[in-house]
Amino acid sequence: VLAQGSAFGECTSSSCQARWCTKYTNRVGVSLLDCAKGQWRGCNNLICFVALTTPMSLLGRKLCQQWLPQFLSLISVVQNVSRRDYCSLSLWFFKTKQNGMIYKKQAEASGVILQISAIFGNCGGGLSVFTTLTDFTLMEEKGQLFVNAPNAIEGNRKEVLNSASAVFQSKEAGTVDFVGNETEVFEEIRKLTQIFPSNYKDQSKVIDCVDDLNRLCENISAGNGKEILIQIADQNEFLELKKDYGNDMTIGFIRLDGETIGCIANKEERISAQGAKKAASFVKLCDAFGIGILTVTDTVGFVAEIEQEKELSQAIGAMTGAFVQATVPKVNVISKKAFGSAYVSMNSKSIGADFVYAWSDAKIGMMEADMAVKIMYPGANADVLKEKAKEYEELQSDVYT
Repeated sequence: VLAQGSAFGECTSSSCQARWCTKYTNRVGVSLLDCAKGQWRGCNNLICFVALTTPMSLLGRKLCQQWLPQFLSLISVVQNVSRRDYCSLSLWFFKTKQNGMIYKKQAEASGVILQISAIFGNCGGGLSVFTTLTDFTLMEEKGQLFVNAPNAIEGNRKEVLNSASAVFQSKEAGTVDFVGNETEVFEEIRKLTQIFPSNYKDQSKVIDCVDDLNRLCENISAGNGKEILIQIADQNEFLELKKDYGNDMTIGFIRLDGETIGCIANKEERISAQGAKKAASFVKLCDAFGIGILTVTDTVGFVAEIEQEKELSQAIGAMTGAFVQATVPKVNVISKKAFGSAYVSMNSKSIGADFVYAWSDAKIGMMEADMAVKIMYPGANADVLKEKAKEYEELQSDVYT
């Protein structure tokens, strides 16, 4: 729903972008909200949107003073309405001023109502914080997101490294969940609002499953974590988030028998700091909105690099803590390998998983057999190490033992 009219005051400026706001909001397929009268008009799938689409040309002090109190009141009203389970709401932010007051309202609404930010132009300075306070951030390919402009960073020029670009923010910073053209961004918003609860009490996202629950998943054991999730999902639909960041880990949503499930899976055998941080924030999000968690585990350890050592232990701790603290149902499936502390941190039984399953050919242990025997039998020749590795694997790594 696009909040406009007397709720935020009429703008008579020739640069008024009311039609721009309407255009973008209608692209999501929603109708208008008469805030002044407090009446809700036919929300799309019981989801209401608040779009604040303020161009830089309209960020004058007088206009902000006129809009801000009404805008903050609207957030409070909707947050309270959602708590009373009367209505569902998503907040859709673009640009505004008076940052601190809005930061506070966004933080208070976190975990209560769904908040999505979409960036189609420049979003810099204090405005960039809005995006990190929302649950999902989507960005058009030509959008710009930054705290300090690229040219304001010492020793850098935009031509050398555009730290505000969608590529940098999605791949290096991990701030953005999805990057695409205008049409793709709006399609992603539709998908998110169809699968993710509008508030922490919302149960309306459970739908009837039309997929064959008994269909065979061909060669499922040969795939990585992401490929496994696609195979088992209803209609093979997997809504992946932050796919350009922390590529060793994949996160996103699927439906199982019509119900939304938050999924985390290893795409590579070694976990990076970026992958762990991505998983940690995702677990917290699912827990806040009551979404069950499924992990697909295939890991032998952590990435061993100098740069990773700067933040790896903290990132792994954050992921482990997120799994421990989550109170939603947690299921872990071991698809191939599960070794050492990396396995323990990946939603293992010892840190609180409700159910842990393993395929018959999965291998579980403290470390891979060839590494273990090198420690246990230093100086042994290759034939001895090979024999001992086989014995170790049969004893320690067999899923049945």
